[in-house]
Amino acid sequence: MSIAHAALRKAPICVLDEPTASLDPVAESNLYTDYKRVVRGDINILITHRLGAAKIADEIILIDNGQVVGKGCHEYLIKNNSLYANMYESQKGWYV
Repeated sequence: MSIAHAALRKAPICVLDEPTASLDPVAESNLYTDYKRVVRGDINILITHRLGAAKIADEIILIDNGQVVGKGCHEYLIKNNSLYANMYESQKGWYV
């Protein structure tokens, strides 16, 4: 519901904290793909432990133990940040 509300509201900045925690990984992946189309051009901050939205994010900030340990797009972090790469590899089988 929080995602639908955010998409319809058209606020210039939207912060979503674990918005897909109750969805299965396939539904989460599908939802993020649709969400990206709806919110094009808006500022959206997504806080999550699940990386289903990683590939569609323009910018990812990786935080570990309260410290920023990586920043960049998905492709950059996969190549240059072993923590991010390991997290993504451990979860990628969940998504389509």
